[in-house]
Amino acid sequence: MFLNLSFSYAYSCTQWHDAQWLIDGVDALLYVPAALNKRAYMVKGDGNKVAITCDSGHFAGIDLGIGKYHFEVGAGKENFEWA
Repeated sequence: MFLNLSFSYAYSCTQWHDAQWLIDGVDALLYVPAALNKRAYMVKGDGNKVAITCDSGHFAGIDLGIGKYHFEVGAGKENFEWA
């Protein structure tokens, strides 16, 4: 599924049925500050394993770290593992 809000955002998932932690984590990504106000994240996962990627660029590593932190705070660290 692709969402086009005020920034580019996409997620794809398998085996996530009624996972409130996922909804909360993705919601937290909507408010992430970014180095260049460019927020293009992709959240992928299987079961409770989650991976987040970010568009490439000069500050991509910084943006990825900020995004992963916010996802973790929103989703709850105890609900998933980083893939």
